[in-house]
Amino acid sequence: MNLINVKDYGATGNGTTNDSAAIAAAIAAIGPAGGALFFPPGIYLRSGDTALTGRADITVFGTPGTVTLTRPAGDQSSILLFVNCDRIKVIGLGFDGQRRLGGITGGTKFCLAFENSRDVDVLDCDFFDCLALGFFQGTQRGSVSRSTFRRTALAAVTIGGEYPGASGTAATPAVLAVSVQGCRFLATANEAVDVNWTAYDIIISDNTMLDCYIAADSQTEVVDIGGSSLLLGNCLITGNVIRCDAGMATSQAQTGIRIKQATATLLISNNLITGLVGTTGTGIFLATDVQRATVSGNVVQGGPRGINCGGRRVAITGNHLIGQTNYGVALNS
Repeated sequence: MNLINVKDYGATGNGTTNDSAAIAAAIAAIGPAGGALFFPPGIYLRSGDTALTGRADITVFGTPGTVTLTRPAGDQSSILLFVNCDRIKVIGLGFDGQRRLGGITGGTKFCLAFENSRDVDVLDCDFFDCLALGFFQGTQRGSVSRSTFRRTALAAVTIGGEYPGASGTAATPAVLAVSVQGCRFLATANEAVDVNWTAYDIIISDNTMLDCYIAADSQTEVVDIGGSSLLLGNCLITGNVIRCDAGMATSQAQTGIRIKQATATLLISNNLITGLVGTTGTGIFLATDVQRATVSGNVVQGGPRGINCGGRRVAITGNHLIGQTNYGVALNS
Protein backbone atom coordinates (compact mmCIF):
# COMPACT_ATOMS: atom_id res chain seq x y z
CA MET A 1 0.00 0.00 0.00
CA ASN A 2 1.19 3.49 -0.89
CA LEU A 3 1.46 5.30 2.49
CA ILE A 4 1.45 9.10 2.40
CA ASN A 5 2.23 11.22 5.47
CA VAL A 6 0.76 14.72 5.15
CA LYS A 7 3.70 16.20 7.07
CA ASP A 8 6.05 14.97 4.36
CA TYR A 9 4.23 17.38 2.02
CA GLY A 10 4.48 20.41 4.28
CA ALA A 11 1.50 20.11 6.62
CA THR A 12 2.28 21.54 10.06
CA GLY A 13 -0.65 20.40 12.20
CA ASN A 14 -0.01 23.35 14.53
CA GLY A 15 -3.59 24.64 14.53
CA THR A 16 -2.71 28.09 13.13
CA THR A 17 -1.09 27.52 9.73
CA ASN A 18 -3.44 26.82 6.83
CA ASP A 19 -2.42 23.34 5.68
CA SER A 20 -4.77 23.21 2.66
CA ALA A 21 -2.05 23.22 0.00
CA ALA A 22 0.02 20.60 1.79
CA ILE A 23 -2.96 18.30 2.27
CA ALA A 24 -3.92 18.72 -1.40
CA ALA A 25 -0.38 17.83 -2.44
CA ALA A 26 -0.43 14.74 -0.26
CA ILE A 27 -3.75 13.63 -1.74
CA ALA A 28 -2.40 14.18 -5.26
CA ALA A 29 0.56 11.94 -4.42
CA ILE A 30 -1.75 8.95 -3.92
CA GLY A 31 -1.51 7.00 -7.14
CA PRO A 32 -4.37 5.56 -9.22
CA ALA A 33 -3.99 2.23 -7.42
CA GLY A 34 -4.99 3.93 -4.17
CA GLY A 35 -3.21 4.17 -0.87
CA ALA A 36 -3.36 5.50 2.70
CA LEU A 37 -3.24 9.14 3.78
CA PHE A 38 -1.88 9.47 7.32
CA PHE A 39 -2.36 12.44 9.66
CA PRO A 40 0.10 12.43 12.59
CA PRO A 41 -1.15 13.94 15.87
CA GLY A 42 -2.03 17.63 15.50
CA ILE A 43 -4.66 20.18 14.51
CA TYR A 44 -4.87 20.75 10.74
CA LEU A 45 -6.53 23.80 9.22
CA ARG A 46 -8.06 23.29 5.79
CA SER A 47 -10.10 25.83 3.82
CA GLY A 48 -11.97 25.69 0.51
CA ASP A 49 -14.36 23.06 -0.81
CA THR A 50 -11.97 20.78 -2.70
CA ALA A 51 -13.44 17.40 -3.62
CA LEU A 52 -11.71 14.09 -4.15
CA THR A 53 -13.36 13.00 -7.39
CA GLY A 54 -13.24 9.63 -9.09
CA ARG A 55 -10.75 8.12 -6.65
CA ALA A 56 -10.72 4.56 -5.30
CA ASP A 57 -9.15 2.44 -2.58
CA ILE A 58 -8.13 5.27 -0.27
CA THR A 59 -7.88 5.14 3.53
CA VAL A 60 -7.61 8.44 5.39
CA PHE A 61 -6.58 7.84 8.99
CA GLY A 62 -5.00 8.98 12.21
CA THR A 63 -4.76 7.78 15.79
CA PRO A 64 -8.18 8.34 17.45
CA GLY A 65 -8.18 11.24 19.88
CA THR A 66 -4.97 12.82 18.57
CA VAL A 67 -5.96 14.35 15.20
CA THR A 68 -8.35 17.22 14.46
CA LEU A 69 -9.21 18.56 11.02
CA THR A 70 -10.80 21.97 11.18
CA ARG A 71 -11.61 25.15 9.22
CA PRO A 72 -10.51 28.75 9.71
CA ALA A 73 -13.02 30.99 11.45
CA GLY A 74 -15.80 31.96 9.04
CA ASP A 75 -15.05 29.21 6.52
CA GLN A 76 -18.05 26.94 5.86
CA SER A 77 -16.61 24.60 3.23
CA SER A 78 -16.35 20.84 3.60
CA ILE A 79 -13.18 19.50 5.18
CA LEU A 80 -13.32 16.22 3.23
CA LEU A 81 -15.68 15.67 0.27
CA PHE A 82 -15.67 12.49 -1.83
CA VAL A 83 -17.51 12.49 -5.18
CA ASN A 84 -17.84 9.41 -7.43
CA CYS A 85 -15.38 7.49 -5.29
CA ASP A 86 -15.14 3.78 -4.46
CA ARG A 87 -13.86 1.90 -1.43
CA ILE A 88 -13.07 4.80 0.87
CA LYS A 89 -12.30 4.51 4.60
CA VAL A 90 -12.01 7.39 7.08
CA ILE A 91 -10.65 6.22 10.43
CA GLY A 92 -9.71 7.89 13.70
CA LEU A 93 -10.07 11.56 12.70
CA GLY A 94 -11.63 14.47 14.58
CA PHE A 95 -13.65 17.10 12.70
CA ASP A 96 -14.17 20.55 14.27
CA GLY A 97 -16.56 22.75 12.28
CA GLN A 98 -15.69 25.91 14.23
CA ARG A 99 -19.35 26.90 14.61
CA ARG A 100 -18.47 28.86 17.72
CA LEU A 101 -16.08 31.11 15.77
CA GLY A 102 -16.69 33.83 13.21
CA GLY A 103 -20.36 34.24 14.06
CA ILE A 104 -21.30 30.93 12.46
CA THR A 105 -24.48 29.50 13.94
CA GLY A 106 -25.07 26.70 11.45
CA GLY A 107 -23.03 26.51 8.29
CA THR A 108 -23.96 25.11 4.89
CA LYS A 109 -21.39 22.39 4.23
CA PHE A 110 -20.74 19.12 6.00
CA CYS A 111 -17.36 18.41 7.54
CA LEU A 112 -17.30 14.98 5.88
CA ALA A 113 -19.51 14.10 2.92
CA PHE A 114 -19.91 11.41 0.27
CA GLU A 115 -21.81 11.86 -3.00
CA ASN A 116 -22.40 9.17 -5.63
CA SER A 117 -19.79 7.02 -3.88
CA ARG A 118 -19.72 3.33 -3.08
CA ASP A 119 -18.37 1.19 -0.24
CA VAL A 120 -17.49 3.99 2.16
CA ASP A 121 -16.82 3.48 5.86
CA VAL A 122 -16.34 5.97 8.70
CA LEU A 123 -14.92 4.48 11.89
CA ASP A 124 -13.76 5.84 15.27
CA CYS A 125 -14.20 9.49 14.27
CA ASP A 126 -15.22 12.48 16.40
CA PHE A 127 -17.40 15.31 15.05
CA PHE A 128 -18.11 18.49 16.99
CA ASP A 129 -19.39 22.03 16.46
CA CYS A 130 -20.39 21.32 12.87
CA LEU A 131 -22.76 20.01 10.27
CA ALA A 132 -21.15 16.63 10.61
CA LEU A 133 -21.57 13.73 8.18
CA GLY A 134 -23.59 13.30 4.98
CA PHE A 135 -24.25 10.32 2.71
CA PHE A 136 -25.74 12.07 -0.31
CA GLN A 137 -27.40 11.25 -3.64
CA GLY A 138 -26.38 7.98 -5.22
CA THR A 139 -24.15 6.76 -2.38
CA GLN A 140 -24.30 3.00 -1.90
CA ARG A 141 -23.04 0.74 0.87
CA GLY A 142 -21.93 3.30 3.41
CA SER A 143 -21.45 3.00 7.14
CA VAL A 144 -20.52 5.00 10.20
CA SER A 145 -19.67 3.19 13.42
CA ARG A 146 -18.05 3.77 16.82
CA SER A 147 -18.03 7.52 16.20
CA THR A 148 -19.05 10.45 18.41
CA PHE A 149 -21.12 13.51 17.45
CA ARG A 150 -21.11 16.47 19.86
CA ARG A 151 -22.86 19.83 19.57
CA THR A 152 -23.50 19.26 15.89
CA ALA A 153 -25.63 21.64 13.80
CA LEU A 154 -29.00 20.42 12.52
CA ALA A 155 -28.78 16.69 11.75
CA ALA A 156 -25.59 14.98 12.91
CA VAL A 157 -25.87 12.29 10.20
CA THR A 158 -27.82 13.06 7.01
CA ILE A 159 -28.76 10.25 4.63
CA GLY A 160 -30.11 11.05 1.17
CA GLY A 161 -30.79 14.22 -0.78
CA GLU A 162 -28.40 16.59 -2.48
CA TYR A 163 -25.04 17.81 -1.33
CA PRO A 164 -25.54 21.48 -0.33
CA GLY A 165 -25.21 23.64 -3.44
CA ALA A 166 -26.09 20.87 -5.89
CA SER A 167 -29.02 21.32 -8.24
CA GLY A 168 -30.92 18.05 -8.05
CA THR A 169 -34.56 17.12 -8.69
CA ALA A 170 -36.96 14.47 -7.50
CA ALA A 171 -35.04 12.08 -9.77
CA THR A 172 -31.97 12.40 -7.54
CA PRO A 173 -30.45 8.90 -7.25
CA ALA A 174 -31.43 6.98 -4.15
CA VAL A 175 -29.06 6.22 -1.31
CA LEU A 176 -28.73 2.47 -0.77
CA ALA A 177 -27.55 0.33 2.14
CA VAL A 178 -26.28 2.85 4.71
CA SER A 179 -25.86 1.97 8.37
CA VAL A 180 -25.34 4.04 11.53
CA GLN A 181 -24.24 1.68 14.29
CA GLY A 182 -22.66 1.94 17.71
CA CYS A 183 -22.29 5.74 17.69
CA ARG A 184 -22.77 8.35 20.43
CA PHE A 185 -24.76 11.53 19.84
CA LEU A 186 -24.40 14.15 22.57
CA ALA A 187 -26.31 17.45 22.58
CA THR A 188 -26.85 17.51 18.83
CA ALA A 189 -29.03 20.33 17.53
CA ASN A 190 -32.19 18.63 16.26
CA GLU A 191 -31.85 15.18 14.66
CA ALA A 192 -29.17 12.68 15.49
CA VAL A 193 -30.01 10.87 12.22
CA ASP A 194 -32.07 12.36 9.38
CA VAL A 195 -33.12 10.39 6.28
CA ASN A 196 -34.55 13.03 3.98
CA TRP A 197 -34.69 11.65 0.43
CA THR A 198 -35.29 8.38 -1.36
CA ALA A 199 -33.34 5.66 0.43
CA TYR A 200 -33.45 1.89 0.82
CA ASP A 201 -31.90 -0.65 3.20
CA ILE A 202 -31.13 1.72 6.07
CA ILE A 203 -29.95 0.44 9.47
CA ILE A 204 -29.85 2.64 12.60
CA SER A 205 -28.83 0.43 15.50
CA ASP A 206 -27.18 0.31 18.92
CA ASN A 207 -26.57 4.05 19.16
CA THR A 208 -26.76 6.29 22.23
CA MET A 209 -28.57 9.58 21.54
CA LEU A 210 -28.65 12.03 24.44
CA ASP A 211 -30.12 15.54 24.70
CA CYS A 212 -30.77 16.16 20.99
CA TYR A 213 -32.88 19.28 20.49
CA ILE A 214 -33.04 22.85 19.17
CA ALA A 215 -33.95 25.33 21.88
CA ALA A 216 -35.71 27.69 19.44
CA ASP A 217 -37.82 25.02 17.69
CA SER A 218 -41.36 24.16 18.73
CA GLN A 219 -40.90 20.57 17.54
CA THR A 220 -37.89 18.39 16.91
CA GLU A 221 -37.05 14.70 16.37
CA VAL A 222 -34.08 12.57 17.37
CA VAL A 223 -34.43 10.02 14.55
CA ASP A 224 -36.32 11.58 11.62
CA ILE A 225 -37.23 9.46 8.60
CA GLY A 226 -38.97 11.43 5.89
CA GLY A 227 -38.85 14.47 3.67
CA SER A 228 -40.00 15.95 0.40
CA SER A 229 -40.59 13.34 -2.35
CA LEU A 230 -39.22 10.61 -0.11
CA LEU A 231 -39.60 6.92 -0.75
CA LEU A 232 -38.08 4.70 1.91
CA GLY A 233 -37.92 0.91 1.92
CA ASN A 234 -36.40 -1.70 4.21
CA CYS A 235 -35.45 0.26 7.31
CA LEU A 236 -34.32 -1.18 10.65
CA ILE A 237 -34.19 0.99 13.79
CA THR A 238 -33.17 -1.14 16.76
CA GLY A 239 -31.32 -1.17 20.05
CA ASN A 240 -30.94 2.61 20.37
CA VAL A 241 -31.01 4.56 23.63
CA ILE A 242 -32.72 7.94 23.14
CA ARG A 243 -32.96 10.56 25.89
CA CYS A 244 -34.86 13.68 24.90
CA ASP A 245 -35.01 15.81 28.02
CA ALA A 246 -32.18 18.32 28.50
CA GLY A 247 -33.01 21.90 27.60
CA MET A 248 -36.50 21.28 26.24
CA ALA A 249 -39.25 23.57 27.52
CA THR A 250 -42.70 22.26 28.33
CA SER A 251 -44.07 24.38 25.44
CA GLN A 252 -41.95 22.39 22.99
CA ALA A 253 -42.55 18.89 21.64
CA GLN A 254 -40.01 16.23 20.82
CA THR A 255 -40.43 12.89 19.10
CA GLY A 256 -37.97 10.09 19.73
CA ILE A 257 -38.45 8.28 16.39
CA ARG A 258 -40.56 9.90 13.68
CA ILE A 259 -41.46 8.12 10.43
CA LYS A 260 -43.18 10.18 7.75
CA GLN A 261 -43.80 10.09 4.00
CA ALA A 262 -44.12 6.88 1.97
CA THR A 263 -42.20 4.33 4.02
CA ALA A 264 -42.54 0.59 3.50
CA THR A 265 -41.11 -2.49 5.23
CA LEU A 266 -40.00 -1.03 8.54
CA LEU A 267 -38.94 -2.58 11.85
CA ILE A 268 -38.63 -0.47 15.01
CA SER A 269 -37.59 -2.71 17.87
CA ASN A 270 -35.93 -2.79 21.27
CA ASN A 271 -35.30 0.95 21.57
CA LEU A 272 -35.35 2.82 24.89
CA ILE A 273 -36.89 6.32 24.71
CA THR A 274 -37.04 8.57 27.78
CA GLY A 275 -37.33 12.19 28.83
CA LEU A 276 -40.13 13.34 26.51
CA VAL A 277 -41.59 16.76 27.34
CA GLY A 278 -44.19 19.12 25.89
CA THR A 279 -47.91 18.63 25.42
CA THR A 280 -47.40 16.53 22.27
CA GLY A 281 -44.08 14.82 22.96
CA THR A 282 -44.22 11.33 21.42
CA GLY A 283 -41.99 8.28 21.72
CA ILE A 284 -42.65 6.78 18.26
CA PHE A 285 -44.70 8.40 15.49
CA LEU A 286 -45.76 6.74 12.22
CA ALA A 287 -47.45 8.83 9.51
CA THR A 288 -50.55 7.71 7.62
CA ASP A 289 -48.69 6.58 4.50
CA VAL A 290 -46.37 4.18 6.34
CA GLN A 291 -46.96 0.59 5.20
CA ARG A 292 -45.83 -2.84 6.41
CA ALA A 293 -44.24 -1.85 9.71
CA THR A 294 -43.57 -3.68 12.97
CA VAL A 295 -43.10 -1.81 16.26
CA SER A 296 -42.04 -4.26 18.95
CA GLY A 297 -40.11 -4.58 22.18
CA ASN A 298 -39.60 -0.83 22.65
CA VAL A 299 -39.66 0.96 26.01
CA VAL A 300 -41.09 4.49 26.13
CA GLN A 301 -40.79 5.96 29.60
CA GLY A 302 -42.70 9.10 30.55
CA GLY A 303 -43.88 11.94 28.35
CA PRO A 304 -47.37 12.71 27.08
CA ARG A 305 -47.60 10.09 24.30
CA GLY A 306 -46.17 6.64 23.76
CA ILE A 307 -46.86 5.44 20.20
CA ASN A 308 -48.89 7.34 17.60
CA CYS A 309 -49.64 5.17 14.57
CA GLY A 310 -51.34 6.32 11.38
CA GLY A 311 -49.94 3.69 9.03
CA ARG A 312 -51.42 0.64 7.33
CA ARG A 313 -50.56 -2.99 7.95
CA VAL A 314 -48.70 -2.12 11.13
CA ALA A 315 -48.08 -4.56 13.99
CA ILE A 316 -47.55 -3.05 17.45
CA THR A 317 -46.55 -5.75 19.91
CA GLY A 318 -44.63 -6.31 23.13
CA ASN A 319 -43.83 -2.67 23.86
CA HIS A 320 -43.53 -1.26 27.37
CA LEU A 321 -45.19 2.16 27.73
CA ILE A 322 -44.63 3.65 31.17
CA GLY A 323 -46.13 6.77 32.75
CA GLN A 324 -47.59 8.57 29.74
CA THR A 325 -49.85 11.48 30.71
CA ASN A 326 -51.94 11.50 27.51
CA TYR A 327 -52.04 8.04 25.93
CA GLY A 328 -49.98 4.91 25.47
CA VAL A 329 -51.01 3.96 21.91
CA ALA A 330 -53.16 5.93 19.46
CA LEU A 331 -54.30 4.60 16.07
CA ASN A 332 -55.06 7.35 13.53
CA SER A 333 -56.41 6.97 10.00
